[in-house]
Amino acid sequence: MAWDHARQILARRGQDRPTEEQIADVVNQVLTRAGQGPERTEAAKDHKVRARTRATAEPAWPRLAPPPQQVTPPPDP
Repeated sequence: MAWDHARQILARRGQDRPTEEQIADVVNQVLTRAGQGPERTEAAKDHKVRARTRATAEPAWPRLAPPPQQVTPPPDP
């Protein structure tokens, strides 16, 4: 599967009959990039933090008011 993908990449680059070494180099590049995962910038991390903060800043449901405190009069002397 990676081999076929590498051949397609080379074909798009104009190399119709690549050597096995060229294909192997492209496979290595593709797998190396895949192993590193997507690039994450600080801006993306900041965006995620802001979104989480916004989502948890206010409740999604109305909160009930606390029950009024009952004041008990002091006992008679």
